Amino acid sequence: MSKKKVESMQRKVRNLQRQLSELGFLMRGSVVRIGTKNKQYYFSLNKDKKTRLIYLGDKKVDCARKYSNNHKKLLRIVEEMTILNMEILKRNEDRPSLPSTGDVQSGPRTFDCRVCNDDSPYDRGNRGNIGDLL
Repeated sequence: MSKKKVESMQRKVRNLQRQLSELGFLMRGSVVRIGTKNKQYYFSLNKDKKTRLIYLGDKKVDCARKYSNNHKKLLRIVEEMTILNMEILKRNEDRPSLPSTGDVQSGPRTFDCRVCNDDSPYDRGNRGNIGDLL
């Protein structure tokens, strides 16, 4: 494999690492609407062969969808990184260097739910039923 090809693949991996650092909050699962006459929004997660639901209401649907979509992006990025890194290793090239600690923004993240125009349940000290999912 040519040196330019390896450098190109390493740039792609670094770009994917940057995208990972910008993902934000994520949740595995999906938003579902349940009910016969009065349909309500829930977040659905299958864990340990059991489906778990938490009530979202109308206010938190957009927020939950964003988090679910971020999880899907995470999976896509990891898959692409795996293919690139496998190709680099297959050619016995050095694996792409990891960014130094100065390259990635670090520090505590705060819970931000501006998408759903609602205060975070974490800001109010109310954990709701999210613990039931774990």
